[in-house]
Amino acid sequence: MSFYAFGGTTSHVAFCLLALAWLFTAYRGYTTARARRFAEHRTWMIRNFALTLGAVTLRIQLGSSFAAGLRFQNFYPWLAWTAWVPNVLVAEWLVRKAHHTALRAATLAGT
Repeated sequence: MSFYAFGGTTSHVAFCLLALAWLFTAYRGYTTARARRFAEHRTWMIRNFALTLGAVTLRIQLGSSFAAGLRFQNFYPWLAWTAWVPNVLVAEWLVRKAHHTALRAATLAGT
């Protein structure tokens, strides 16, 4: 469906990358769970959830943009990116922060 999105190449690329990233993180989450590596599974599913929330973020931004009186043609190509990229950045920050905290706790427990 990404190839039929409004907004031209900018939106097409954004939604295509979103779809590929969503499939990849879901696959990695599935394979790590099957391998019983549940800590790694959790991190992949956090990333997947952030990508999934892109649909919700897009709707919120659509409403906000319309309420601000912006023209659809002008803001929609940007929303194709801002709907999911910030979500992934926050998810990655949370994953890395949790990993860093766990390493620090393990290091302190070892001393």
